[in-house]
Amino acid sequence: MEIVTGWLRRSYLADGTNGFSCGSDAYERAKTIIRLWNQTFPEFSYRDFRKFLTEVASSQNAISLVRDWKETQAEWVIPIDDDDWILDGIEQALAGVPEEFVLVGWSVQVANLLQDPRLFIDKVHWQTGPYSCGYAIRRSFLETLTPEQLRLIRDDHWNVHRYVHFAGRKYLFFENKPLAQYVWTPASVSSIKSPEATRLSFATAEKYHHFAEQCESQGHIAVARIARKLAELARKKL
Repeated sequence: MEIVTGWLRRSYLADGTNGFSCGSDAYERAKTIIRLWNQTFPEFSYRDFRKFLTEVASSQNAISLVRDWKETQAEWVIPIDDDDWILDGIEQALAGVPEEFVLVGWSVQVANLLQDPRLFIDKVHWQTGPYSCGYAIRRSFLETLTPEQLRLIRDDHWNVHRYVHFAGRKYLFFENKPLAQYVWTPASVSSIKSPEATRLSFATAEKYHHFAEQCESQGHIAVARIARKLAELARKKL
């Protein structure tokens, strides 16, 4: 039996503006970002960039994806967005998890591609919870949940371990090895703080170029590819 499958949380390419986080003002922030992006880069639209991100993530992902978790018989299901990816080693990590644990979280490698590009590992911790690409749930546990509980488990990633705990079940966190790549770009809804924002959260072309070279020297080729695309756009922006 397949050990793990990704549950595609949302996709802008498939769902349009419904393919964003369910935060209180996420929809309005998304509309602002799309408007600003398309005004700034009329020859490479927001949709074009999201397609590019999806293609990069898909080429790197260590797991297959489904739109509905019921489509898979895998033992573990990972909710994930279309611009992030799971790293090699996930199957081995999940295969050894004792039966009593229904949720596993892990540390994540973060590519911050906003004004100050950097790459770092953010360790999972019970106080903050896992990233949106930083946890897996047993399929057998998903089968016991109501529609509202499923929505919370899928979307409220910072608190998923608390929901499991409230249900009287156990969770396990892997702190020492990152098992996912989280990508934070000027196209991300969380890249602006308010729908009233008037500019995208871009670095300079020089910063992106330097960051891409650093990533390439460390073997992070896919992240470097995204940084180089942003450098190209930043030059056009100027």
